[in-house]
Amino acid sequence: MVVMTVLAAMLAVAAPPLTQFLAQAETRQFSRHLLEDIATARQYAQQRAREMRVCAANTDFSDCTTNPVGPWTRGWLVVDSDTRQVLRRRQLPEGALSVRFGPSSNLIGPLRLLSDGRFVDAFGADLAIEGVVCNARTGSGQKIQLHYGGRVHTDEDAWPC
Repeated sequence: MVVMTVLAAMLAVAAPPLTQFLAQAETRQFSRHLLEDIATARQYAQQRAREMRVCAANTDFSDCTTNPVGPWTRGWLVVDSDTRQVLRRRQLPEGALSVRFGPSSNLIGPLRLLSDGRFVDAFGADLAIEGVVCNARTGSGQKIQLHYGGRVHTDEDAWPC
């Protein structure tokens, strides 16, 4: 009985840090998934010599959302702009994670990747973006950066959402 009491006390102390650790690991995992999918879209764009899009998914994950502003709460798609074929789908855990792009990034609509590997906005202007993959459970997230020339980067430090 004493052993059970000691184990219960240890579990009560360890549970909050463990929950926090798991939430942070989930955030890092989806940040890496987003960067991998953007890199894949860039590679497809260069190999196929056509534009690709990475965008917030609509409700049934068949196309980009028609609401171009706001956080990506469902997940994202990698789409061939010419054929509209969805090449990758990534669903976020419901209510837990979202992708938010900062107001200074000027991202409206999908992230477009040209055949030369550059990121551009909906109007064709070169684009550098900062965003955060946010976790509602922790109130923090992981920063991602997309540079003009197509490089992607993530920051391991926690960022506020």
